[in-house]
Amino acid sequence: MSDKKVEFFRETSSGYNINAYFVAVNITSFIEHSIQMILAGFVFVLFRSTISSWWATFLNFIMLGWGCVSWALLFSVIIPPKNLIVVTGFFMSFFSILFGGAIPPFDFEAIYGSHVLQLICGFFSPA
Repeated sequence: MSDKKVEFFRETSSGYNINAYFVAVNITSFIEHSIQMILAGFVFVLFRSTISSWWATFLNFIMLGWGCVSWALLFSVIIPPKNLIVVTGFFMSFFSILFGGAIPPFDFEAIYGSHVLQLICGFFSPA
């Protein structure tokens, strides 16, 4: 999205519908990133294998990609494009570690014991 700012301003100045532009960008981004995550899942299965089905692994990678892309689209509004990948990667890593349920103070017992903590961890943690 941050790379498409020039296209956005061109579409705006030409009088085209901006909502149609954003819908088209989101659909193409959805398809592009889904294919990338399927390929990443395929490489993962080839090197590491999985105890579950291949489809569950692919779906897991696709959902992880959707979470990363949605946060990156939000960050692209306030973060410069040259720092966007680093900020998104840091955000995903930090909150996966913090709210993933493996370490205190947000271990699985604390998370599943509180509905508010479940919502917070579910919203911020891709893990």
